[in-house]
Amino acid sequence: MKTIFITGTVNNPKLSLLTGDGCVGTLCMVNRPLLAYTIHSLQSSVRPSLFALGSSCNVKALNQALIAYLDWHTRIESITRIEMDDIEETLWLRDDVLYDVDFAEIAIQLRHSQHNNIALFADGQPVLFYQQNNIGTADNLPQMTVTMSSIDYCQAMLQAFTWHRMELTCGQTGIISSPTAYHASSMALLAKRYTHLEIDPQQSSQNVIKGWHSQIDEASLQQSQAYVGDCVRVHKSAHLHGQVILCQGSYVDRCAEIRNSIIMTCVYIGPLLNINNAIVTGHSIIRVDSGAIIPIENTTFTKKMTA
Repeated sequence: MKTIFITGTVNNPKLSLLTGDGCVGTLCMVNRPLLAYTIHSLQSSVRPSLFALGSSCNVKALNQALIAYLDWHTRIESITRIEMDDIEETLWLRDDVLYDVDFAEIAIQLRHSQHNNIALFADGQPVLFYQQNNIGTADNLPQMTVTMSSIDYCQAMLQAFTWHRMELTCGQTGIISSPTAYHASSMALLAKRYTHLEIDPQQSSQNVIKGWHSQIDEASLQQSQAYVGDCVRVHKSAHLHGQVILCQGSYVDRCAEIRNSIIMTCVYIGPLLNINNAIVTGHSIIRVDSGAIIPIENTTFTKKMTA
Protein backbone atom coordinates (compact mmCIF):
# COMPACT_ATOMS: atom_id res chain seq x y z
CA MET A 1 0.00 0.00 0.00
CA LYS A 2 1.28 3.44 -0.90
CA THR A 3 0.60 5.90 1.92
CA ILE A 4 0.74 9.62 1.16
CA PHE A 5 0.80 12.18 3.96
CA ILE A 6 -0.79 15.49 2.99
CA THR A 7 1.50 18.08 4.59
CA GLY A 8 0.15 21.49 3.71
CA THR A 9 0.84 24.98 4.96
CA VAL A 10 -0.13 25.88 8.52
CA ASN A 11 -2.69 28.61 7.85
CA ASN A 12 -3.71 29.26 11.47
CA PRO A 13 -1.40 32.01 12.85
CA LYS A 14 -1.84 30.83 16.43
CA LEU A 15 -1.01 27.23 15.53
CA SER A 16 2.06 28.37 13.60
CA LEU A 17 3.40 29.70 16.92
CA LEU A 18 3.74 26.03 17.89
CA THR A 19 4.88 24.56 14.59
CA GLY A 20 7.35 27.26 13.54
CA ASP A 21 8.48 26.61 9.97
CA GLY A 22 7.49 22.95 10.07
CA CYS A 23 4.31 21.18 9.07
CA VAL A 24 1.79 20.13 11.73
CA GLY A 25 3.02 16.53 11.55
CA THR A 26 6.32 17.53 13.18
CA LEU A 27 4.57 19.18 16.16
CA CYS A 28 5.54 17.51 19.46
CA MET A 29 2.51 15.67 20.86
CA VAL A 30 3.53 14.92 24.47
CA ASN A 31 6.62 12.77 23.78
CA ARG A 32 6.86 12.44 20.00
CA PRO A 33 5.89 14.18 16.76
CA LEU A 34 2.21 14.00 15.88
CA LEU A 35 2.87 12.06 12.69
CA ALA A 36 4.89 9.45 14.60
CA TYR A 37 1.68 8.08 16.16
CA THR A 38 0.19 7.51 12.71
CA ILE A 39 3.39 5.94 11.38
CA HIS A 40 3.62 3.55 14.35
CA SER A 41 0.02 2.41 13.82
CA LEU A 42 0.61 1.93 10.09
CA GLN A 43 3.92 0.08 10.42
CA SER A 44 2.47 -2.35 12.94
CA SER A 45 -0.49 -3.22 10.71
CA VAL A 46 -0.47 -2.50 6.96
CA ARG A 47 3.29 -2.10 6.29
CA PRO A 48 3.03 0.79 3.86
CA SER A 49 5.51 2.69 1.74
CA LEU A 50 5.57 6.29 2.99
CA PHE A 51 5.47 9.51 1.00
CA ALA A 52 4.87 13.18 1.76
CA LEU A 53 3.04 15.57 -0.56
CA GLY A 54 3.40 19.24 0.25
CA SER A 55 5.52 21.86 -1.42
CA SER A 56 5.62 23.88 1.80
CA CYS A 57 6.97 21.01 3.91
CA ASN A 58 10.69 20.45 4.28
CA VAL A 59 10.75 16.67 3.89
CA LYS A 60 14.37 16.49 5.04
CA ALA A 61 13.31 18.12 8.32
CA LEU A 62 10.31 15.77 8.45
CA ASN A 63 12.60 12.76 8.17
CA GLN A 64 14.90 14.16 10.85
CA ALA A 65 11.96 14.62 13.20
CA LEU A 66 10.63 11.13 12.54
CA ILE A 67 13.77 9.05 11.95
CA ALA A 68 13.61 7.46 15.41
CA TYR A 69 10.06 6.25 14.75
CA LEU A 70 10.63 4.65 11.32
CA ASP A 71 11.38 0.98 10.69
CA TRP A 72 14.89 0.09 9.55
CA HIS A 73 15.60 1.17 5.95
CA THR A 74 12.38 3.19 5.85
CA ARG A 75 12.26 6.81 4.80
CA ILE A 76 9.54 9.26 3.92
CA GLU A 77 10.05 10.19 0.28
CA SER A 78 9.05 13.54 -1.14
CA ILE A 79 6.74 13.60 -4.11
CA THR A 80 5.44 16.48 -6.18
CA ARG A 81 3.54 14.35 -8.66
CA ILE A 82 1.74 11.09 -7.97
CA GLU A 83 2.32 8.28 -10.43
CA MET A 84 -0.42 5.66 -10.20
CA ASP A 85 0.30 3.42 -13.19
CA ASP A 86 1.79 0.69 -10.98
CA ILE A 87 -0.27 1.20 -7.84
CA GLU A 88 -3.10 -1.07 -6.80
CA GLU A 89 -4.10 0.97 -3.75
CA THR A 90 -3.30 4.32 -2.18
CA LEU A 91 -4.09 5.65 1.27
CA TRP A 92 -4.13 9.44 1.77
CA LEU A 93 -3.73 10.73 5.33
CA ARG A 94 -3.57 14.23 6.78
CA ASP A 95 -0.50 15.09 8.82
CA ASP A 96 -2.58 17.32 11.12
CA VAL A 97 -4.82 14.54 12.44
CA LEU A 98 -4.31 12.25 15.43
CA TYR A 99 -5.81 8.91 14.33
CA ASP A 100 -7.14 6.63 17.07
CA VAL A 101 -7.97 3.79 14.68
CA ASP A 102 -6.98 0.24 13.83
CA PHE A 103 -5.57 0.73 10.34
CA ALA A 104 -5.52 -3.02 9.68
CA GLU A 105 -9.25 -3.24 10.36
CA ILE A 106 -9.97 -0.15 8.26
CA ALA A 107 -7.86 -1.53 5.40
CA ILE A 108 -9.91 -4.73 5.36
CA GLN A 109 -13.17 -2.77 5.18
CA LEU A 110 -11.87 -0.54 2.40
CA ARG A 111 -10.47 -3.39 0.32
CA HIS A 112 -13.75 -5.30 0.48
CA SER A 113 -15.77 -2.31 -0.64
CA GLN A 114 -17.19 -2.22 -4.15
CA HIS A 115 -16.13 1.43 -4.46
CA ASN A 116 -12.75 2.47 -5.87
CA ASN A 117 -12.74 5.94 -4.31
CA ILE A 118 -13.66 6.22 -0.62
CA ALA A 119 -13.48 9.30 1.60
CA LEU A 120 -13.68 8.92 5.37
CA PHE A 121 -15.05 11.85 7.35
CA ALA A 122 -14.87 12.86 11.01
CA ASP A 123 -16.65 15.86 12.52
CA GLY A 124 -17.74 16.93 9.05
CA GLN A 125 -14.18 17.00 7.65
CA PRO A 126 -12.45 14.56 5.28
CA VAL A 127 -9.58 12.90 7.17
CA LEU A 128 -8.69 9.90 5.01
CA PHE A 129 -8.94 8.95 1.34
CA TYR A 130 -8.59 5.52 -0.18
CA GLN A 131 -8.22 4.67 -3.87
CA GLN A 132 -7.81 1.30 -5.54
CA ASN A 133 -7.55 0.14 -9.14
CA ASN A 134 -7.25 3.75 -10.32
CA ILE A 135 -4.59 3.22 -12.99
CA GLY A 136 -4.30 6.26 -15.23
CA THR A 137 -6.03 8.70 -12.87
CA ALA A 138 -2.90 10.60 -11.78
CA ASP A 139 -3.62 13.43 -14.22
CA ASN A 140 -6.86 14.17 -12.37
CA LEU A 141 -5.19 14.67 -9.00
CA PRO A 142 -5.01 18.28 -7.78
CA GLN A 143 -1.62 19.96 -7.56
CA MET A 144 -0.38 21.09 -4.15
CA THR A 145 0.41 24.82 -4.05
CA VAL A 146 2.49 26.75 -1.50
CA THR A 147 -0.61 28.34 0.02
CA MET A 148 -2.62 25.14 0.48
CA SER A 149 -3.25 23.73 3.94
CA SER A 150 -3.99 20.03 4.41
CA ILE A 151 -7.73 20.65 4.52
CA ASP A 152 -7.48 22.83 1.39
CA TYR A 153 -5.92 19.94 -0.50
CA CYS A 154 -8.56 17.56 0.86
CA GLN A 155 -11.30 19.83 -0.46
CA ALA A 156 -9.60 19.83 -3.86
CA MET A 157 -9.47 16.01 -3.73
CA LEU A 158 -13.21 15.90 -3.07
CA GLN A 159 -13.77 17.93 -6.25
CA ALA A 160 -11.41 15.83 -8.39
CA PHE A 161 -13.25 12.50 -8.06
CA THR A 162 -16.59 11.02 -7.16
CA TRP A 163 -16.25 9.58 -3.67
CA HIS A 164 -18.19 7.08 -1.64
CA ARG A 165 -18.51 8.66 1.79
CA MET A 166 -17.96 6.82 5.07
CA GLU A 167 -18.03 8.17 8.63
CA LEU A 168 -15.57 7.39 11.39
CA THR A 169 -16.96 6.92 14.87
CA CYS A 170 -16.95 10.02 17.07
CA GLY A 171 -13.68 10.32 18.95
CA GLN A 172 -11.56 8.29 16.53
CA THR A 173 -9.69 11.36 15.32
CA GLY A 174 -8.35 14.58 16.75
CA ILE A 175 -7.95 17.32 14.16
CA ILE A 176 -5.11 19.63 15.25
CA SER A 177 -6.41 22.86 13.75
CA SER A 178 -5.63 25.26 16.61
CA PRO A 179 -3.66 25.49 19.87
CA THR A 180 -6.87 24.66 21.75
CA ALA A 181 -7.34 21.47 19.70
CA TYR A 182 -3.67 20.58 20.24
CA HIS A 183 -4.05 21.07 24.00
CA ALA A 184 -7.25 18.99 24.14
CA SER A 185 -5.78 16.06 22.18
CA SER A 186 -2.55 16.12 24.22
CA MET A 187 -4.49 16.02 27.47
CA ALA A 188 -6.68 13.20 26.15
CA LEU A 189 -3.49 11.22 25.45
CA LEU A 190 -2.26 11.91 28.96
CA ALA A 191 -5.62 10.83 30.39
CA LYS A 192 -5.50 7.54 28.39
CA ARG A 193 -8.80 8.31 26.64
CA TYR A 194 -7.72 6.78 23.32
CA THR A 195 -8.07 3.11 22.47
CA HIS A 196 -5.13 2.62 20.10
CA LEU A 197 -2.73 5.32 21.27
CA GLU A 198 -0.33 5.33 24.23
CA ILE A 199 2.37 7.68 25.46
CA ASP A 200 4.54 4.98 27.04
CA PRO A 201 3.15 1.41 27.26
CA GLN A 202 5.67 0.47 29.98
CA GLN A 203 4.31 3.21 32.26
CA SER A 204 0.66 2.93 31.23
CA SER A 205 -0.44 2.20 34.79
CA GLN A 206 1.27 5.30 36.20
CA ASN A 207 -0.37 8.68 36.70
CA VAL A 208 3.03 10.35 36.35
CA ILE A 209 4.99 9.26 33.28
CA LYS A 210 8.68 10.11 33.44
CA GLY A 211 11.21 10.31 30.65
CA TRP A 212 14.91 9.58 30.80
CA HIS A 213 17.07 11.64 33.16
CA SER A 214 14.10 13.64 34.48
CA GLN A 215 14.39 15.22 37.91
CA ILE A 216 11.29 15.93 39.97
CA ASP A 217 10.57 15.76 43.67
CA GLU A 218 7.47 13.83 44.72
CA ALA A 219 6.37 16.86 46.77
CA SER A 220 5.99 18.82 43.52
CA LEU A 221 3.35 16.47 42.18
CA GLN A 222 0.08 17.98 43.31
CA GLN A 223 -1.67 16.92 40.10
CA SER A 224 -3.68 13.89 39.07
CA GLN A 225 -1.71 13.24 35.88
CA ALA A 226 1.55 14.48 34.38
CA TYR A 227 4.14 13.75 31.74
CA VAL A 228 7.69 14.75 32.70
CA GLY A 229 9.78 14.35 29.57
CA ASP A 230 13.40 13.44 28.89
CA CYS A 231 15.97 15.66 30.62
CA VAL A 232 13.26 17.73 32.36
CA ARG A 233 14.07 19.33 35.69
CA VAL A 234 11.48 20.59 38.17
CA HIS A 235 12.65 22.56 41.20
CA LYS A 236 11.62 20.91 44.47
CA SER A 237 9.60 24.00 45.50
CA ALA A 238 7.62 24.13 42.23
CA HIS A 239 4.18 22.50 41.98
CA LEU A 240 2.21 20.83 39.20
CA HIS A 241 -1.60 20.69 39.39
CA GLY A 242 -4.32 19.04 37.32
CA GLN A 243 -2.94 17.78 34.00
CA VAL A 244 0.55 18.98 33.11
CA ILE A 245 2.84 18.10 30.20
CA LEU A 246 6.51 19.09 30.40
CA CYS A 247 8.11 18.36 27.04
CA GLN A 248 11.71 17.30 26.58
CA GLY A 249 14.41 19.56 27.97
CA SER A 250 12.12 21.97 29.84
CA TYR A 251 13.00 23.41 33.25
CA VAL A 252 10.61 24.67 35.94
CA ASP A 253 12.27 26.95 38.47
CA ARG A 254 11.54 27.54 42.15
CA CYS A 255 8.02 28.22 43.48
CA ALA A 256 6.45 28.11 40.02
CA GLU A 257 2.86 26.84 39.82
CA ILE A 258 1.67 25.06 36.66
CA ARG A 259 -1.90 23.87 36.16
CA ASN A 260 -3.55 22.16 33.16
CA SER A 261 -0.81 23.40 30.85
CA ILE A 262 1.77 22.28 28.31
CA ILE A 263 5.36 23.48 28.48
CA MET A 264 6.91 22.97 25.06
CA THR A 265 10.35 21.54 24.28
CA CYS A 266 13.37 23.23 25.93
CA VAL A 267 11.35 26.02 27.59
CA TYR A 268 12.42 27.60 30.86
CA ILE A 269 9.74 28.60 33.40
CA GLY A 270 11.09 31.19 35.80
CA PRO A 271 10.59 31.45 39.57
CA LEU A 272 7.20 32.35 41.08
CA LEU A 273 5.35 32.14 37.76
CA ASN A 274 1.73 30.92 37.76
CA ILE A 275 0.82 29.16 34.48
CA ASN A 276 -2.81 28.11 34.09
CA ASN A 277 -4.68 26.59 31.09
CA ALA A 278 -1.90 27.55 28.71
CA ILE A 279 0.70 26.44 26.22
CA VAL A 280 4.12 28.03 26.77
CA THR A 281 6.46 28.14 23.76
CA GLY A 282 9.29 30.24 25.11
CA HIS A 283 8.28 33.10 22.83
CA SER A 284 4.67 33.39 23.97
CA ILE A 285 2.04 32.09 26.36
CA ILE A 286 -1.14 30.93 24.63
CA ARG A 287 -4.23 30.70 26.83
CA VAL A 288 -6.39 27.81 25.62
CA ASP A 289 -9.47 28.98 27.52
CA SER A 290 -9.61 32.56 26.20
CA GLY A 291 -7.37 32.30 23.13
CA ALA A 292 -5.25 35.21 24.35
CA ILE A 293 -1.60 35.33 23.28
CA ILE A 294 0.86 36.92 25.69
CA PRO A 295 4.25 37.70 24.08
CA ILE A 296 7.26 36.99 26.27
CA GLU A 297 9.47 40.04 26.51
CA ASN A 298 11.33 39.38 29.75
CA THR A 299 13.42 36.23 29.39
CA THR A 300 14.07 36.24 33.13
CA PHE A 301 10.66 34.64 33.54
CA THR A 302 10.46 32.29 30.58
CA LYS A 303 12.46 31.67 27.44
CA LYS A 304 13.44 29.13 24.82
CA MET A 305 16.62 27.35 25.87
CA THR A 306 19.32 26.16 23.49
CA ALA A 307 21.78 23.34 23.87
